[in-house]
Amino acid sequence: MQMTLQVRFGKFSIAVICTNQDIINFLKIHFENYLTQALPDAKIKVSSIPADRISFLKSINRYKYLIDNERFNFGPNLIQGSWDAQNKICDIRICDFILTKDDVWLFDRFLCRLFYTLSLERDNKKLKNIIIHCAGIERNGKGYIFFGGPGSGKSTLASFSKKFNVLHDDMNLVSINEQDVTVEGVPFNPKLINRTNNSGKLSMICSLHKADVNRIERGSLEEFTQKILPEVFLPMLLLSEDKKYAFQYLINCVRSLGELVPYYRLYFKKDERFWDIIEKEEEKHGKH
Repeated sequence: MQMTLQVRFGKFSIAVICTNQDIINFLKIHFENYLTQALPDAKIKVSSIPADRISFLKSINRYKYLIDNERFNFGPNLIQGSWDAQNKICDIRICDFILTKDDVWLFDRFLCRLFYTLSLERDNKKLKNIIIHCAGIERNGKGYIFFGGPGSGKSTLASFSKKFNVLHDDMNLVSINEQDVTVEGVPFNPKLINRTNNSGKLSMICSLHKADVNRIERGSLEEFTQKILPEVFLPMLLLSEDKKYAFQYLINCVRSLGELVPYYRLYFKKDERFWDIIEKEEEKHGKH
């Protein structure tokens, strides 16, 4: 018997269709708060393969992505499938251990490719979308993202912001049009804390830096571009390995983002008083 759940990823609704009740139950938890009843923009038909029936490579080879006409092989052999672009149907066979707590990030990476495919195939001139490794907070109707390397304090900062709306403490979707920018969480489970299915107009972008005293400094567009690029999930499509096009699209998105939203260096003592200096900075320069 086929079972279906529908997941909201940005402006898209994606239906996941499967006959395995355990997989559906797991994904309901993984996509908690992002389930929707909207008509699907795309469908994923999922069948599982026991891990002992396939050969796979570990470590860095899990990032390998192979394409043969309309078929792709991610892992390799961890997620195999095809993409029907005309009917927006993705038919995949997935190694069963991926849909567990520790390895589901592989499925999430596949879903990011599907999202970028839908986004770029529809219309990438009026609305640009990028997925950024960052903490996202919605506070009093405004959105904020905070990025930095491992140990910089993204999850800690999110934990100090629970009285507001934590969009996601690890990955967020930023949507850019000609007039403004919005931020919202991706549907994947965060590392440490519950997230909310909200969005906000992006008011400020901060890189995180360890410090003994909380303070904030305005940064340049060039500095922002250089620092944020490694944190953005490269917009690769399901059936393309054109990294040159993907990187050019990424550069255009990042420059548009830096021109529309102010960038700051936030020196973070890892206490909640950093919000006070953000408020003062916004009062000083007016509403962003």
